[in-house]
Amino acid sequence: ENLPIDYSKVFQIDNFAHSMKIAKEKIEETGLPISGLYIKMYIKDFEHSLLTSHPPEIPLIVSTLMKHECKLSVMNYKLQRIPENKKIVQSKDLLEFHTGFRRFLSRPIFSEHSQNADKFKYLRFMKPDTQPFVASIYAPIQYPPAKVLVFNKENSGRIELLAQGKVINSNAKRIILKRILLTGYPFKVSKKKAVVRYMFFNPIDVKYFKPIELFTKAGLKGKIQEGIGTHGLMKCQFNDFIRQDDTICLPLYKRVFPKWFPDTWNLQVSGYSQLDLSQYKIQKAEEYKME
Repeated sequence: ENLPIDYSKVFQIDNFAHSMKIAKEKIEETGLPISGLYIKMYIKDFEHSLLTSHPPEIPLIVSTLMKHECKLSVMNYKLQRIPENKKIVQSKDLLEFHTGFRRFLSRPIFSEHSQNADKFKYLRFMKPDTQPFVASIYAPIQYPPAKVLVFNKENSGRIELLAQGKVINSNAKRIILKRILLTGYPFKVSKKKAVVRYMFFNPIDVKYFKPIELFTKAGLKGKIQEGIGTHGLMKCQFNDFIRQDDTICLPLYKRVFPKWFPDTWNLQVSGYSQLDLSQYKIQKAEEYKME
């Protein structure tokens, strides 16, 4: 399988539930029962400039990281849309995530949620109703139970709550499929047979996709019989007479991967220490359009 080069940079946990269990047991064994107590913390080699540059209205949060929680992987969040918010949100739109104590910006891709499936349908838009769906992003690993809030920040600075949910797991092997159509056009027509062009341009591709059933915009069904020549022409058989102006379609499914967005784990950006988020979002949106 042709995986993106970004997958060589992420960490994959083979058994997420078992790893989470071991990490929590280790924390409980080495941790202290400090709930409800006031403590003093001494941080070694701490730069005083970091504290003076931090905005006073934003609290400093200190949290213990369990094993692997400092590593980057593909995180999957189960979300539900807020009924009061009807805003149209596309996959890969810039959104603000609050997961546990972490806050960051990312560009998630959405997919359907199912308990027993091993492949999941890609969603171009965030579901407008309250049905659950899954958002997948590259982010630091985080163990459940951790609540997730997803916000959209307008250019005016107003923050809108879009969805809420929880962390499911860290799984780079989650397969998200997007349905695509390859189209071709009749070159020569003879009753129920036709020579089709412009769907493929290589006889090897014709041979590879030969078992897949074809259909046309007029409602006919057919199959590939054989390739012709060296430029991707192919002979097809249909269940009824085909017209010269018809369009032949071949349905395929393409695997979709999350968008690589380094600002998600960039501490200076994610902490909002020296950055105006509204201007940052405008800047990133313009860069994304240019891409």
